[in-house]
Amino acid sequence: MSLAETLHADLRGSGIRVQLANPGFIRTRLTEKNSFAMPQIMAPDVAAGHMIRLMESRRFSLSFPTPFQWLFRGANFLPDWLYYRLFAPR
Repeated sequence: MSLAETLHADLRGSGIRVQLANPGFIRTRLTEKNSFAMPQIMAPDVAAGHMIRLMESRRFSLSFPTPFQWLFRGANFLPDWLYYRLFAPR
């Protein structure tokens, strides 16, 4: 996410558009092997629809499904020690 944000800022006005997609869980052969809960897992065609709408828009970023968007946005306000404890446990 940081790389996309930096590229977006650096390339603004150059004719190169950078967009960031943050999808939740998507049903694939790989996710079928997961033994943990995957809240709001979505079908590939639904996820593809979100991606196409993003690419057709002038938006920079899109997180989906909506609760994941709240999670990504809210995580920006956490102190580092709590963020890494929640999202990168040992």
